[in-house]
Amino acid sequence: MMTATTSTLPFTERSNPLTQNIDVADCKGIVDMLHSCDEEMLAGSFQFPGLQDEPTVRTILGAVDHIAAIMQEPEDHLVVMSGCGTSGRMAFLAATTFNRLLIENGKQACCAYLIAGGDRALLTSQEAPEDDPLLGASELQQAAAGKKKVIYIGITCGLSAPYVAGQLDHCLQHLETFTPLLMGFNPVQLARNHSIEKWDKTVKDVVEEMKHAAKDNKAFILNPVVGPEPITGSTRMKGGSATKILLDTILLLAAQKAVDQCAINEHTVRAFLGAYTQCVESVYSKAADISCLVSNAGKSLQASGHIYYFGAGTAGIMGCIDASECVPTYGSDPEDVRGFLQGGYDTLNNAAGCLDNLGPLYRLSWKDFCDDKLGQFKSSDSAIFLLSSPDELGHCAELAEKLKKTGGDVMGVLYNFQPMDAKTMASFSTVFPQSVLLQMPPVPATGGSTVFQAAACKRLGEFALKLVCNSVSTGAHIMVGKACQNFMVDVQIRNNKLFYRAIRIVQHLSDCSHDAATRAVLSALYDTDDVTPLADINVSQHVERGTKQGKVVPVALLCAALQLSPSQARQQLMVTPIIRHAISAGITK
Repeated sequence: MMTATTSTLPFTERSNPLTQNIDVADCKGIVDMLHSCDEEMLAGSFQFPGLQDEPTVRTILGAVDHIAAIMQEPEDHLVVMSGCGTSGRMAFLAATTFNRLLIENGKQACCAYLIAGGDRALLTSQEAPEDDPLLGASELQQAAAGKKKVIYIGITCGLSAPYVAGQLDHCLQHLETFTPLLMGFNPVQLARNHSIEKWDKTVKDVVEEMKHAAKDNKAFILNPVVGPEPITGSTRMKGGSATKILLDTILLLAAQKAVDQCAINEHTVRAFLGAYTQCVESVYSKAADISCLVSNAGKSLQASGHIYYFGAGTAGIMGCIDASECVPTYGSDPEDVRGFLQGGYDTLNNAAGCLDNLGPLYRLSWKDFCDDKLGQFKSSDSAIFLLSSPDELGHCAELAEKLKKTGGDVMGVLYNFQPMDAKTMASFSTVFPQSVLLQMPPVPATGGSTVFQAAACKRLGEFALKLVCNSVSTGAHIMVGKACQNFMVDVQIRNNKLFYRAIRIVQHLSDCSHDAATRAVLSALYDTDDVTPLADINVSQHVERGTKQGKVVPVALLCAALQLSPSQARQQLMVTPIIRHAISAGITK
């Protein structure tokens, strides 16, 4: 009885038929379903251009040319990448890694990143700033101050983020300085069209303006359709992966063109994109091993334990990013999944520097873990070490052995592009008896130097680790009842987008009208049976309430499906926390 038909609902908000029973699958079944979704992401075929189709490849080539020109003459020029949540974290990772690559090759750094909520959003959920287009425009203006030419890449997976829309709007008003590129994964006609408080435009208005500017060759729209997410609306997964693929492809080929003066053509782009297809198959060829990690991690959460990621360099950053996404996606406790990075903020290399004065959630070095957590690590906890080379085994072994003494699960994930000798494999298996060894496929030759081949390997390895981490955290939260069918039913209402998503989830799962679902969400949000006085309250006030109120969607689902009051629904969830079972129990009473 959904108000929005499938054809008008954005792809990023649709339920994926491949994963409709992911909440009742075993660990291997969960990983296999995620494999199918990641294959779908790269294969396309949704009646719109996909990641490897000609319109996407042409747009990538245009972006490569523009960015290579800036890399060759970086004085007074800048590439700014921006987004919210996972999109902003991918922008951060791309900007910092490619600045390092440029400097190592005798070029000047010319990449910058913006993320809604600032650098604290790299590690924790800061979703309220996503709704502020004026803040977005102001921060872009500051970042680009004094620059004569700026390539701006605005990433919003659902074409839905007001923060990014405000920045695109600023670019469109100053095309003498800015060349904007909009990156997302819905067709233009499915861009978000909800009104935005304190602004006279919608995201769709701005996207339509971008469309006109693109026709005049003054802007780019890069919006391949990658299909619905495995967990409905969770764009940290396919959306985040596709973002990383596109950013890495564009920036690596642009840097290669700028430094090595290589010709980059359609074949080069397709070869690089094809490497990600091979990478997906290499990762999921280890599905049985990955499912063991999922099982251990899920058992940790079931026992009120924790999942800790450890890593060095960008491998460790991938763990920190995955951990940061669990609170907004699953309504989990911020301490449930944490990432720790060897070298802390010196390794992170974020613009604001050390943030550990903001509180314990911002203490992220291995030393911080040893000071704060090591003495509390227990048998119900899981530790997952993420490695980008067998050479990192030595500095992981000491901490791993300390953790093993507690009886907790200590696991390792290593990606490697060179075959490992028997001695190295034996050493790895000794330190990490439960492990995932990812033998990566060769990177295609693109005509550049070995430096760029090595950089391409690094980017593909990060992508592989992202897939594994996403599998672990997704599967673990499914095991503790954080999904119903393939919907994230414990999502916290932290911004405008999530308020409307909560209504859609209740509407879909309880098979009620949009109005009934809205009433149920408001009832759960304010713990009241009478929502009439709430009719004229702005969404921003609902969001403010939602950041403090837990279990809104589960309570609303039971209210709508079983005609319960919010207090009755909360009591039912205390007895039966898994939503499918709670609804069944209520029906049989």
